[in-house]
Amino acid sequence: RLMVKEQAKIDILSLFFSGIIGVSLALNGFAYWAIALQSMSYVTINSLLKCYVSPWRPTFEFDFSPLRHMFSFSVKLFLTNVFTQINTNIFSVLLGRFYDARQVGFYSQGNKWQGMGNTFISGMINSVAQPVLVMLGLAFVGKEFICVLIGDKWLPSVPFLQLFCIWGAVSFLWNLYSNLLISHGKSDLYMWGIVFVGMIQLLCVFAFLRYGIYY
Repeated sequence: RLMVKEQAKIDILSLFFSGIIGVSLALNGFAYWAIALQSMSYVTINSLLKCYVSPWRPTFEFDFSPLRHMFSFSVKLFLTNVFTQINTNIFSVLLGRFYDARQVGFYSQGNKWQGMGNTFISGMINSVAQPVLVMLGLAFVGKEFICVLIGDKWLPSVPFLQLFCIWGAVSFLWNLYSNLLISHGKSDLYMWGIVFVGMIQLLCVFAFLRYGIYY
């Protein structure tokens, strides 16, 4: 029971109420605490609603025997996730090391807004054409979107937003085929694919450093 419709409704409600909480706290002077509490409230509301909607309940009866058969499969997924986190954080550290805070800020803003749009859309319609149209649409109105939402001072982040939207338009294919590999027990291919992409990413960073943060 995937309950896709129920999950979509829960995600929208969680975003709505946590957004209200975050904005209200920000307007009342809570500064960075507004961001932290907004994220916590999203996870809390989302989890409580899913517990309410889902008919499944834990029994607290543990049987570890199946783990022996699944270990070789799941350990590759575990190592892949560890590598992904390390690679992501190393990339952020490298940007902060070689470029100034202003440039990294513009990059982060573009990446953040694309990521939020992509997560929201792909969570509901992960394998159809709508993400392509939505993300490309966001790229086209990127300048107006940034001006209206966070102000003119962040206009230099528009090229980053547009560039990331091109990736976001097709990233659902990555998720689709990654899940396909995992469902067929090919966790080794999934792991080495992630490692290969991470290594290529780091090589590209060093190859294009002298051309600036956009490249």
